[in-house]
Amino acid sequence: MQMLGDNKSLPITSTRAITIDASKDIVWQLLMQLGAKKQGFYSYDFLEENLKSKDKNPDLKIGDIIHGSAKEDGRLSSYNFKVLDINPNDSIVLENWGTFFLKSINKNQTRLIIRTQEIKSTSLLTAFKNELIIPFHFIMERRMMLGIKMEAEQKKNPILSFNKDLVWLVCVALSFFLILLIFIALKSTFYKILISCLLSTIWLVIVFLFNPVPTYIMAFLLACFFLFIKLNRIKS
Repeated sequence: MQMLGDNKSLPITSTRAITIDASKDIVWQLLMQLGAKKQGFYSYDFLEENLKSKDKNPDLKIGDIIHGSAKEDGRLSSYNFKVLDINPNDSIVLENWGTFFLKSINKNQTRLIIRTQEIKSTSLLTAFKNELIIPFHFIMERRMMLGIKMEAEQKKNPILSFNKDLVWLVCVALSFFLILLIFIALKSTFYKILISCLLSTIWLVIVFLFNPVPTYIMAFLLACFFLFIKLNRIKS
């Protein structure tokens, strides 16, 4: 599907979508309030406490900057997003992010679609870094889309809450680092590759395919922890 802002010379790195039980107008107004000093990014409350403003801000226009931080010192300038193009009540294109497109299903339902494209780096290190952050970009973008859905529908999602979000995100980070520690702890190159690939695959499946609730990732974290303890006992 062709979308505003698509560049045929660049590969599509992701296209994600969510159905929202609200009109297109309501969802569009939420997109117009994206960013620091506005309504934040509708993602994790504990990360966005200082981003949100109670005041309603003017709608975005071409050339505006969606700030990733409430601070003005420029340290997070790489997480600022310039509005490159806009089709009112339909699409908005953000530099260094991609296209936000709204498709009306009916008068009370809207499909929010976010497409990301990126320039492939010739630097091996930069390319590796870009691949490494894909899961974390997915984590943040999925939570943002769920947050927009909750806000538009004006109801709470029972699987999401401040505490559940915090526990889930901490467990995701800890299990990721435990996989790295297990890789270091293993002596055999064969088992380093085999077990690390197996654990990484399970981690990705839980992060990408399961609902962002603590249950599954906590179970995986405990399994990784006991495996790490056992490996250290064998070494000693």
